Amino acid sequence: MLLVLAVMGLVAMLVVPRLDAAVPAYRLRAAARQIASTITWARSESIVRGISLGVRYDFEAGTYRVVERPPAGTSPGAGAAGQGRLPGGRLPDGVSFAGISYAGGASAKRGAATVYFSFLGACGAHSIHLADKDGNRFTIEVNLYE
Repeated sequence: MLLVLAVMGLVAMLVVPRLDAAVPAYRLRAAARQIASTITWARSESIVRGISLGVRYDFEAGTYRVVERPPAGTSPGAGAAGQGRLPGGRLPDGVSFAGISYAGGASAKRGAATVYFSFLGACGAHSIHLADKDGNRFTIEVNLYE
């Protein structure tokens, strides 16, 4: 029995460090899946509700959330009623936004960026770039043209 325990201990010593090295890559993929899920939800709700919803990416805070488009002619803070019920999230530790690029060549890497869906579910094509502290990158492409 002692021999079996010793072998299991040796195997554990070899496997645990390798699993720890894989965790950042899994965090990056998990963040990408969660953002993609939020994008899908915002698009679906735009269609169902018949309103324009968007996803706001805050690069410095490492957060993203669904927002309502403010009515035309109002300040960006308008239309915030019900914002607390809309989904969003925070990027996992070690994962950050590397930027967002839009069809046509424009991009943003600082501050915040919001992409809105029309009530028909269309939005401008864009790519959300994520990176982890080890230099791994992941890109989410959204191609729902207006």
